[in-house]
Amino acid sequence: TIRMHEPFELSFYHLVESFFAQYQDSCYRHLVIRVLTILAIVIKRNPEIQYRQEICIEGLIAESVSLFERNISAGEDRGIQGFHRLSCRTSDSYIGRAIVNTLLCGEIGHNQTDCKIQ
Repeated sequence: TIRMHEPFELSFYHLVESFFAQYQDSCYRHLVIRVLTILAIVIKRNPEIQYRQEICIEGLIAESVSLFERNISAGEDRGIQGFHRLSCRTSDSYIGRAIVNTLLCGEIGHNQTDCKIQ
């Protein structure tokens, strides 16, 4: 809870909260948080990946939905609405694939670590 935070942690909390406040739709905000969480896990588990390009979170979400749409039947829900209805495990697998595809298509193995997240 907020009451348990130190003053410097509280300012960080407000900074993060203000970042996520730009996403009015709570489902989309949840997707942004999932993408950031999975991205952090992938980067932590693969320290050899040094990505120098900017990572667009909205682009990763769009790529995840695109991967999802390639694998569904004609009668099922498409787009972001269908993606929201997936189980967490299934949506996380699409998000993970989109992240890995993005990281592997970029520049890997450079010594500079100026990765930017948009």
